[in-house]
This record gives sequence, structure tokens and C-alpha cells, in this order.
Amino acid sequence: MLMLGRIVFVLIALGLLLLLGKITDAAGPLAITGLFTLAIAVYFTPSFVAYSREHQQKVSIFVLNLCLGWTIVGWVGALVWAYSKKPEVLAEVTSMPSPSPVEMQNAPLTKICPFCAEEVRAEAIKCKHCGSDISSVHA
Repeated sequence: MLMLGRIVFVLIALGLLLLLGKITDAAGPLAITGLFTLAIAVYFTPSFVAYSREHQQKVSIFVLNLCLGWTIVGWVGALVWAYSKKPEVLAEVTSMPSPSPVEMQNAPLTKICPFCAEEVRAEAIKCKHCGSDISSVHA
């Protein structure tokens, strides 16, 4: 990978020298390759940023960059999106241990809503009849 980086650097340097008129005709094709490499690197900068930051939408950013990167608005939009803050991962939900068969037999299947006096399932946290919060109500 380091060797590839050096090759790209040399090609870009040759391309810049060609632009400045400091290169001979013999190295012209190599310098043009360098300019082409530089153009591709600049064009796909938003995609490189998205992949290096492990953005969740990196594929979408690449598609936007590929299709609309030639417009200034598309390229800047893809770059801003690539640098956008990663969404924070919420705390992982751990599953509660399942009750033993004995606990399930002893546990009531329903409870009474204290607000409307209707019967609801024991696991309910909101009454389906009146919409009241019954999560703190014990069976």
C-alpha cells in the first residue's frame, strides 16, 4: 500500500511539473497520467473521506459523488455529508432473562387498569382502552 502511495505521489508530481512547463516531451505521457490520477483523487475525495470515517451511508455518498460529483453542488454536498457527524449508537438493549416455567405459571396474565378499570395484559405499559401509562402499576 505504501508503494502504491509513492507511485501516485510521483505521478501527481509529474503532472504538476507538466502544467508548469518544466517537463520534457519524453515524460509527457507519464505526466498526463499523473494529472489524470490527481483529477480522480480530487473527484472522489468525498468517497474517500466517507470510507475512512466508516460513515454509515458511505455507499450512498459514493453514488452521489459518482453521479453528481461533476457539479460543484453535488461534490460539495457529498463532501459535507461525508464529514457529517456519525449518529451516536444508543445503549445496547440486553434481553431480559426469560422467566422460568414455574414463574410463568404463578404470574398473573392480566391486570386491572387503575384509571379505567379495564383488564389489560400484565406486560402492558400503556392501557389499550384509555391510553394511560400503567408501567408503574403492579398487578
